[in-house]
Amino acid sequence: MTPAITKPSGSTGSLAWKANFEYPHNNPRAETIGEMSKLAVGDTDVSRQYAAYFTHWADFAAETVYFTDYQDTRFITINATRDTAFLTPENLPACTEAACPSTKVARLWTEFQGAWLDQVLETSPSKWNVVTFHQPVFSTSSGRDEPVLREIWVPIFQKHNIDLVLMGHDHTYGRGILNTDKTDTPGLTTGPVYAVSNSGAKHYNLETDAKNVWTNNGATQVLRGAGVTTYQVVDVSSDKLRYRSYLAEKTANATTDLPVGALYDEFTINKSDAGKKWVTEAGVTAPAEPTATPEPAVTAEPSATSEPSATPAAIDPQTLTEANRGGVVAPASATAGQNIDVSLGSEAAGSKVWAWLYSTPTLLGNFTADETGTLTAKVPVDASPGQHRIVIQASDGSLLGWASLQVVAAENIIPSPSGSASNSASTRGSSATPGPQANQGELANTGANTALVSSVALALLLLGATFAAVGIRRRRASQHAASHR
Repeated sequence: MTPAITKPSGSTGSLAWKANFEYPHNNPRAETIGEMSKLAVGDTDVSRQYAAYFTHWADFAAETVYFTDYQDTRFITINATRDTAFLTPENLPACTEAACPSTKVARLWTEFQGAWLDQVLETSPSKWNVVTFHQPVFSTSSGRDEPVLREIWVPIFQKHNIDLVLMGHDHTYGRGILNTDKTDTPGLTTGPVYAVSNSGAKHYNLETDAKNVWTNNGATQVLRGAGVTTYQVVDVSSDKLRYRSYLAEKTANATTDLPVGALYDEFTINKSDAGKKWVTEAGVTAPAEPTATPEPAVTAEPSATSEPSATPAAIDPQTLTEANRGGVVAPASATAGQNIDVSLGSEAAGSKVWAWLYSTPTLLGNFTADETGTLTAKVPVDASPGQHRIVIQASDGSLLGWASLQVVAAENIIPSPSGSASNSASTRGSSATPGPQANQGELANTGANTALVSSVALALLLLGATFAAVGIRRRRASQHAASHR
């Protein structure tokens, strides 16, 4: 069943035919748009017929082949239907030669879209790319197979390492990957994920193991099932795409014992801004990016300077003892949101350092100590009242020392609806005393807020009908429907 995606106005791109449009392509079986356009040039029966097909397809594809860019994700819809009732223009010029395009309409239509698809992925500005269409490149049902789609489109998906390929048509469930994308770690892969689903009440049988289209064509089915109706939910955030499939219905012959409503299938795609991608099965953790560093939680205000190189890892609080307290001196207490002077000693004059507020390490920023070895930092507005520590690290991450600091809640802080607070004025000095909420026995939770990653929940229902071509004549629609019974 094929997923339907709405096309918001002003954010879509449809297939357009341009005779002078050329670009690289790695599939030797599919011609580029520029190369294909040359076939329509000339005054022969063959060229005239090519021109008629290409003109018709440019108009037809504008309604059935398109992409939508939405929140750093490009959704691309292509048309896997190869029914000549749709693909043949009226008043097709006669052609009787072996080279006539009428002898290979289905394949030519697939190559026509493949050339466009390659360009759309090549120029995609989005971090995530998802392709949807009806007939699957890896069939799951008994007696189904689409070798032309697989031959022409799969190399394009793999070339661009797209994230999801969502398909339908087979009234069964299947999800997997190409074997070349496996790693030495079970449940950890690197390339596109292919999924076939059924959202309707019609159910077909699975193909036998001997004729399994996936395993016979270099792919692995991580999960396959029959007698199930599912819907898919895909959550996309800045660096993670999570796919979950739920059981909406099952028959008496269903291949799973899970109840209706249960989570049937899931995986996660982790991708860095640099493009490094890992696909993980449930329970498998993606390898950490070795160069990844946390963003500073608070931007220092007074005397903050450019970052030395990278934020060092925070010092383990359990390693802070009187023995490594060093010469760091801070006020005995301060109000949340207040600027405080922290002395490192004259020998630290001009040093570049990192300052943190503990218990929970919260970065205050990186600073350059002045000529007296002093820096001025701001206590976070939302720091919890109680006993804390100011911890100072050298630019290489080593501990310079620490000092105790009692944080007092500011009386003029008005809590926001989310529970954070804003300070209308900062108070200089250290004469304040702990408020009644101060924890006198242990270090208080620093309480700094972290920015939540905005997540877009996209319910991609792999629906069971082919894409409707708006404005296509009823005669062609009925012919198309009859050919798929």
